[in-house]
Amino acid sequence: MALGILMITFITITVISGLSIAFLFLAKGPKVKEVLFYVVSLLGMLIAFLNASSLPMNQVAGQIISWGIGFLSIIAICVHVVGKSVNAKFNSQVLASVGVALGIVKLFLF
Repeated sequence: MALGILMITFITITVISGLSIAFLFLAKGPKVKEVLFYVVSLLGMLIAFLNASSLPMNQVAGQIISWGIGFLSIIAICVHVVGKSVNAKFNSQVLASVGVALGIVKLFLF
């Protein structure tokens, strides 16, 4: 029973991640893009927390990799806030999306 709920949770996180990334790049309004960017970044940090906290205490290398993937979202937020050009905003969106995608891959495969 518990594994079924865990699988439903994983699928829900994957669907929400995929939809939020898709909407981030398909949205037209700057305010909508701004909100979706922060949603994707927070989702990346949440996935990194789930990855790191689901590992045993003696698997430090895996935890460091998980936190490193979550750190991509923090870097993306810094680039988004500091960078004023459209190119910097787009690069921060790509960085946050890569962090979420890598987090999902690590959550399911490793």
